[in-house]
Amino acid sequence: MKKIILIAGIIFSMFSCSDDDAKVFEKSPDQRRIESKQEFYKNLNSSNWVIELFTSIHEQIGGVSIHTSFKDNFKVEIFDEIHAIPPLQDPPKAPGEPEVSSYSLISRGGALLSFDEYNKNIHTISSPSEFAPKGNFGLADYEFIYIKREDDIMYTKGIKSRNKIRFVATEKTAKQYYKDLKAVKDFMYRARNIMYEFNVNGKKVDFVRSRRLFKYNDDPAIKSVEKYKKTSFVLTDKGLRFFEPFKVNDTEVFELILDKASNSLKSKDGKVQLKMFVTEIDFKKEAWNIELEDGLSCPKALELFEPTNKKAKEHDKVGFINIRLTKTINLGNNKFGKTGIRFYTKHDGDGTPELTFGGFDGEYKTVFKPFYDDKGTFCLDIQKDEPAPNWEYSSYCMTYVDFITENSTYTIETLGTDVDANGNPYTRIRLESKKDKNVWFIMNNKERPN
Repeated sequence: MKKIILIAGIIFSMFSCSDDDAKVFEKSPDQRRIESKQEFYKNLNSSNWVIELFTSIHEQIGGVSIHTSFKDNFKVEIFDEIHAIPPLQDPPKAPGEPEVSSYSLISRGGALLSFDEYNKNIHTISSPSEFAPKGNFGLADYEFIYIKREDDIMYTKGIKSRNKIRFVATEKTAKQYYKDLKAVKDFMYRARNIMYEFNVNGKKVDFVRSRRLFKYNDDPAIKSVEKYKKTSFVLTDKGLRFFEPFKVNDTEVFELILDKASNSLKSKDGKVQLKMFVTEIDFKKEAWNIELEDGLSCPKALELFEPTNKKAKEHDKVGFINIRLTKTINLGNNKFGKTGIRFYTKHDGDGTPELTFGGFDGEYKTVFKPFYDDKGTFCLDIQKDEPAPNWEYSSYCMTYVDFITENSTYTIETLGTDVDANGNPYTRIRLESKKDKNVWFIMNNKERPN
């Protein structure tokens, strides 16, 4: 009998309400929904807000900003970064204008903001097309569930992407905001041959930045860029903010503010710094080539050619007749904007040298990291990133991918400028491995068919 009473007491204590529980549930669900909508509405109308939109593929494209100005008649003026600062094109496209449309606040899993009338300055990003059923930017949101407000930031969740989306308060008009953002963007991208150095608490942290993507490595045991941690960022009127805060060596990294005087982006406390330097050689713009010829490449590199060429013939899956490699390795960017290590090939036909993989993909993606060492010597680190989609057709080139990346880092010596057979000038530089001085290449930026 005592056991039954004891068990009954335990069960009663488990299901009884504490004072704290009573406080949590003293309001009905309907009351809580109404109050949440009222709070969201009041906040929206208290300031202009910049939505820092990160889509479902933000680790590929980064974030984009959308300036909003809410009115108390359920109208909203919207202006987005894409239309405010059109991408460079020929002919140049004139900036757009803010557009006004309606919005609604409803209860659906919480207080939900919906931009329910078409407005190109937000729906262009989220609209699907015939060629992109999920949208050109992945799953992009135009409906947001309110979570909370902390100081000048409202936190929401995107319905489609499920990402946490920030609304950041600003007193600036849309045009002033994007004027200041463009000044930040122009300074960061003022020259293609800009390199960056990432410092946390005075220590260099290995990282790779491409457009608005950010890969970093705080683990000395990790050597491959493929295994770096990934995040992305959005540009602001003052600098940049990351998708979410992350830690490097126990220091939080989230917002960096542009400081033109020191040529850097800094955290408010100065512990995190992204320094900018203009390099001597533009590795982003030019396609660089290695010629596997005596006097232009080291003997170790030349010895690898015949075995690699033999593998190319055995591995021909593309259907070319008598495929064979030329003695030119293409590194860096080609005219399609791809970065990687590729071989030019020849095959029976018109005899014109062509890239093994058509130039569009198939290369092994690499990362070029120019920097100045402690002695002030200009160096280049070439690291493997990941294979491109069609790499399987050209995996025989892995011998050279490994050879080039495993002997990195290289010192750079500018040898001068020459003229090719067509009268086009090109630059020659010498790369010498810091690991093995017997590994070296003479690189040039001659134009190639692809």
